[in-house]
Amino acid sequence: MEYESYWAICLFLFLIFVFGSITELFSKTLIFLMKSARLNRVLFVTSAAHHIKLQS
Repeated sequence: MEYESYWAICLFLFLIFVFGSITELFSKTLIFLMKSARLNRVLFVTSAAHHIKLQS
C-alpha cells in the first residue's frame, strides 16, 4: 500500500468519526432543547398566568 493512500484512509476514517460525533451531539442537543422548550413553555404559561392574576 502506498504511504499517501494510507494517510487518505486515516483522514477519511477520522472525518467519518468526527462527523458521526457531531451528528450525535447535534441530535442529543436538539432533543434536549425540545424537552427544555416544552418545559419552558409550561413554566412561561404558569408564570404568565400568575402575572396576570397579580395585575388584576
